[in-house]
Amino acid sequence: MDEKLAIRPTSESLMYEVVGRWIRSWRDMPMRLNQWNNVVRWEFKNPVFILRSREFLWNEGHSLFATKEEADAECDRIMGIYAKITQEYLALPGYLGKKSKSETFPGAEGTYSIEHLLPDGKAIQGPDWHSDGQNFSKAFDIAFIDKDGNKQYAYQNTWAISTREIGVMLAVHGDDKGAVVPPRLAAIQVVVVPIVNDESKDAVLADARKLMASLAGLRVRLDDRDNLTPGRKFNEWELKGVPLRVEFGPRDMKEGQAVLVRRDTGGKRTVKLASLPAEVQEELEAIQRNLFQRASDFLANNTRDAASLDELKATLTSKGGLVRVHWCGDAQCEGKMKTAAGGKILNVPLGQKPAQAKCISCGRDAPSFALYGRTY
Repeated sequence: MDEKLAIRPTSESLMYEVVGRWIRSWRDMPMRLNQWNNVVRWEFKNPVFILRSREFLWNEGHSLFATKEEADAECDRIMGIYAKITQEYLALPGYLGKKSKSETFPGAEGTYSIEHLLPDGKAIQGPDWHSDGQNFSKAFDIAFIDKDGNKQYAYQNTWAISTREIGVMLAVHGDDKGAVVPPRLAAIQVVVVPIVNDESKDAVLADARKLMASLAGLRVRLDDRDNLTPGRKFNEWELKGVPLRVEFGPRDMKEGQAVLVRRDTGGKRTVKLASLPAEVQEELEAIQRNLFQRASDFLANNTRDAASLDELKATLTSKGGLVRVHWCGDAQCEGKMKTAAGGKILNVPLGQKPAQAKCISCGRDAPSFALYGRTY
């Protein structure tokens, strides 16, 4: 080829040759780098639209520190940001935990992830954070002079979130009518659909524009297209997942009211125009809460326990979902689980209280449980 192309080298191999020239002293750190880029992957056999595609967009962060303590402290900060994004905006619950050694990002000393559950009972990984230690800095000679005048290698972290989260959101919240988008994330939070006839058209549209103006501060769209019926408009906005629809016709104009229709439940109610801004805001917040609660209930109801390899296999085969299994941490026991049940260990959730339990594979003490599941 006339133009040289690099097909999915890791970002580290692309960036760190340059980063090594920027770091000279401990005063140059911490250094934090952010990038948006497209990723092309060819090494897997079964791509799945949006969830696991051969090309996708992701946001990736890289950071360099002078000490291990500073680097390790970043985990809570970054994963806290990801938890806020997934829970408060995408309305997606998940389990935050540490990956097993076999599932750790190559070159990293530890990987932390948020694991989601899809409606078909399969798990899928969300955002993650990697503690890289000095592995990459030694490989790429990212060295600096510390406060005592000695040469040291930087401690590094990397983390990423991708458009996969949009796929997870659509799969978890969507229904047979189309997408369901949480209000805090929606590009259009409210669509106003006027219902008109030839006699009332001008008056209804004029009041609909006033109605729309009263919702300033929200992301609102007035659908005043005259080549589509109201029903066709309803279907289109449901398909696109707009959280709330406001219907407004001649009778509503006369009565000083409007009809609110929720995308998540399909529920309808009539409200007075004088209280419309407050009612719309309340409804959007209720939709956001409901989507997260509904997904959380599904996650909780489909997270089960298994006390043996046979029970693990039977649970995954008959019910799917996520399975809590006590695991001693040994790689051989992890391999036995894969052989017996398929799937894999997703992560070891953080914040566990030590338990007096035995590994389901070898019978040794296993004070912590791991999440197990079948994945994309």
